[in-house]
Amino acid sequence: MAARVLDEMPGALFIRTDNAGTNAPMLAINDRMGFREAWWMDIWQLPLADAKRYAAR
Repeated sequence: MAARVLDEMPGALFIRTDNAGTNAPMLAINDRMGFREAWWMDIWQLPLADAKRYAAR
């Protein structure tokens, strides 16, 4: 994909990728490619049934 971006958008200055902080294999690939962390975001999830129970209180 990086090669495609560079081919189709030769003027691009940055390439952004998103990965879970727990996905060590993908983070290692990104690190080897030279990607560097630009920002960090936490996303939380829970089953819909739990959310409905909480909202019903």
